[in-house]
Amino acid sequence: MVFKSFFIRILHILAFSCLVYIPNGNAQEKIFVPLDPFVAVKRMTAIGNIQSGKVKIDVTVLNIFNKPLEVTLNLEGFENFGITDDQGHKYQLFLGKNTSARMTTHTGFSQITDFAYEGKKVIGKPTIKFSIPPKKDRSFSYVLNQVDRRTKILKESHVRPDIVMDQKNYRLRTTTTDNIKILWK
Repeated sequence: MVFKSFFIRILHILAFSCLVYIPNGNAQEKIFVPLDPFVAVKRMTAIGNIQSGKVKIDVTVLNIFNKPLEVTLNLEGFENFGITDDQGHKYQLFLGKNTSARMTTHTGFSQITDFAYEGKKVIGKPTIKFSIPPKKDRSFSYVLNQVDRRTKILKESHVRPDIVMDQKNYRLRTTTTDNIKILWK
């Protein structure tokens, strides 16, 4: 009996472990089947301002599980939340004033700023927590402050969430979305 439930759980995880690209009628939007069995990136867009060099990224995530999820995102540090573009530039979230200690952690990275959850700015918080009911989505946005206008694609965007479901903690592997085209306006 234990082996049977373990085997079914493994099959469930494998069923959700493939990444599928589905065109959505808009070249800037992609729908992804997730890399883990809880949360999927439903939509991700990148709109660039040709004059300022800023790129605004909007992301919608979907709880594909049949139970409510408590999600924690650690936004501090490139390994937890970061982006690499097709020019090789790396971006990480800057959490306010650069003290000398923070200056060393930001060396070699460009800024991600204006992080917002459900339209409300998250200022100076290295961690955000939120709930996603079953089959519902949540949205985020953030800005890459200085992007080379020759940049056409965000090669990799990654985040490492922690999820609590039924009072059990799950530290998920880093989830990535690849090759998001920037629409420069």
